[in-house]
Amino acid sequence: MSKVGGSDSKSSFAWTSSASQMKTVGPAMNLRTSCWLLPQNEQSSGFSRVEKLKAEARDRIGRRAAASSTPTNATRPQKVSDPRAGHKLKERYSLISIRRTIVASVQSGDSSTASACREALMKFLGLCGALLAAGQATGGAKAQEAAVKELIPTGKLRFGVAFAPKMSALFVVKDPGGSPRGVTADLGNELAQRLGVPIEFMVAPNTGVLTDALASAAIDVAFMPVNEERKKRLDFGPAYCLVESTYMVTAASGIRTLAEVDRPGVRVVGIANTTTIRAAGRSLINTTPIAATSIDDAVAMLRAGQADAFALGRDSLPPFVAEFPGLHIVDGGFQQTGIAIAVPKGHPEALAYVTKFIEDAKASGSVRRAMDRAAMANLAVASADACIRVAAWPISRAFSSAFSASASAASGQPSIQRASDR
Repeated sequence: MSKVGGSDSKSSFAWTSSASQMKTVGPAMNLRTSCWLLPQNEQSSGFSRVEKLKAEARDRIGRRAAASSTPTNATRPQKVSDPRAGHKLKERYSLISIRRTIVASVQSGDSSTASACREALMKFLGLCGALLAAGQATGGAKAQEAAVKELIPTGKLRFGVAFAPKMSALFVVKDPGGSPRGVTADLGNELAQRLGVPIEFMVAPNTGVLTDALASAAIDVAFMPVNEERKKRLDFGPAYCLVESTYMVTAASGIRTLAEVDRPGVRVVGIANTTTIRAAGRSLINTTPIAATSIDDAVAMLRAGQADAFALGRDSLPPFVAEFPGLHIVDGGFQQTGIAIAVPKGHPEALAYVTKFIEDAKASGSVRRAMDRAAMANLAVASADACIRVAAWPISRAFSSAFSASASAASGQPSIQRASDR
């Protein structure tokens, strides 16, 4: 059995069985702490051997210091007022001793000590893993608690939805009891369940009202189309679907194409303070959109002959065409954007929480099921980079189709039509 400084080398164990690695890594705990990793029946003798080893180390250091004019930690006077001095000295003794014991035992081929080293390493790594997991769980719980507090400061989820007479990917309708029903209402209820709090809906006539309410923190969360103006006031998470804005026109107008809407004298109506009416205003040169408060008001203007075209998301228009003869939807569009979850500006923890919620809802199929319940089976769930692509590429459907066909011809690959273009 190899001896180091008169001590049984079996009394020490280490992190590695390689002398070269030991010189690089070094021990990470003192000998007395290490004894707790020994089998229970060996711990008592281990402590005794550690104390003996430390005493011998002190003697050696003292003898060297006596023969040298240079003071060492063992001979240098320690300030009584410094409680760390004794701890540092003990740690130095332990580190010196354990390093020398391990290197010597490995070099001498002491298999029993090497085996003890490996066993101690495995036990300690297991302990470290458990402590790390516990720390992460505690930190994660605290982070989640902070996010929830920022997201729902009142202890309930105040959720904004936009109402329309017909359900769509964005708009909700009301059931006989007055409760909102639709894609955004379903996702709002699921978010409240995840938070474990009650939900309080704010039902607004348009998303412009929701924007104002969310920016003033009168509500906590809402879904709405994304545009650059809203990004200045709100923070947006991922989009759950993409919608294209286009026009529904009357038979009396004689309009058949997207280009024919942009003529002098054509009366275009849109919903006030929405991304759609703003995009229509930017794209129209020869006429200016008229703002209506709600979809109900805009449709009433069409039926009364007070408007020729209604600017709205394509997914919202088919029910009106089926209900009112003479109305039809033109080919092409003037904007494509994502409907995304939003929180008040400057709430990073809340934004991170709702972002994770939407990502999970898309991955689990919750968004898809909500769309199917709303008869939106032909509308695709947005990909992860949907908002990025939409923000960078707000082009018309006609140009999009032409670009796709041109690119396909150049590459020899068939054109792929998006679900939102069908």
